[in-house]
Amino acid sequence: MYRRIEHLRDVNTDLKALISIGGWNEGSDKYSKMASSPDSRKRFIASVLTFLKDNKFDGLDVDWEYPGFKASGEEDRTPGNPKDKQNFVTLLRELRAALKPHNYLLTAAVSAGKPTIDVSYDVKELDQLLDFVNVMAYDFHGGAWEEVTGHNAPLYADPKADEKQKMLTVSYAVEYWLKQGLSPKKLIMGMATYGRSFTLADPANHGIGAKCAPGSKGGNKGPYTDEVGTLGYNEICEFLKAGWTAYRDSTQKIVYAVKGNQWVGYDDEQTFQDKLSYLKAKGLGGAMVWSIDTDDFHGYCGPLKHPLIKTISRELNGITGTPDPVIH
Repeated sequence: MYRRIEHLRDVNTDLKALISIGGWNEGSDKYSKMASSPDSRKRFIASVLTFLKDNKFDGLDVDWEYPGFKASGEEDRTPGNPKDKQNFVTLLRELRAALKPHNYLLTAAVSAGKPTIDVSYDVKELDQLLDFVNVMAYDFHGGAWEEVTGHNAPLYADPKADEKQKMLTVSYAVEYWLKQGLSPKKLIMGMATYGRSFTLADPANHGIGAKCAPGSKGGNKGPYTDEVGTLGYNEICEFLKAGWTAYRDSTQKIVYAVKGNQWVGYDDEQTFQDKLSYLKAKGLGGAMVWSIDTDDFHGYCGPLKHPLIKTISRELNGITGTPDPVIH
């Protein structure tokens, strides 16, 4: 796999390929333990340097989900090691010192939730130590943990929303990170190529905030993602061609689709354009996606392969004819 990524430089000689460690399924505990002692940090950093050199990567992305918590989920607020916040800074400082002589990049993937930001991150320190910060501005709502419908990544809140709901938006997350001291040019706004799905209690009631079937824990599995509560855009766009109905909310800048008792809130090319307009107005550093494998990479639903990713390329780089990557 690493060799295949290396070959992408044949297509784009300016490409920087970073390896990311951590993630949702990894959880927090092992990173908490590693960051807690000088010896374990030293061993970790030595292994990072060896790995980057041997596999010809350009840097490291640290996706610790999340410092100060036992588990990854925003819905699981079990406290972890209270020293994680400072230990994370220490780890990044030592990584920066080790990577800088080799011109390696150092980045982090971080939460978009205010409660997690407050516990996990010394934002001003991160601003000094990281080349850029990937804010995972999605998973604000989902059928796996909520009993009413909500969009995966609304740009704005409904004007009638309470204070808690107003925090569960892309714009709030971006502005909170900036308020805490992150430089706009270092903030990379995360965008989702998948949606969060729900099973409705009453198909006739399908708006935002509609009640879900008790115990459903999300919508039905899709043919490719095969996961309750999650659908890739490559699945959603096919469902739309097969009779699902899409609804837009111009205030929140969202789209959701419904068929029967199945409901999914997702992003498409129009909502990506709305978010990218916001990104440019804020002077942010760029955009990232999670993830490339749930875009319409075969081009089954329209004239282009990778329509969502190409929307980003077009809007941010002015590239209209982005070639499809050739992976050997």
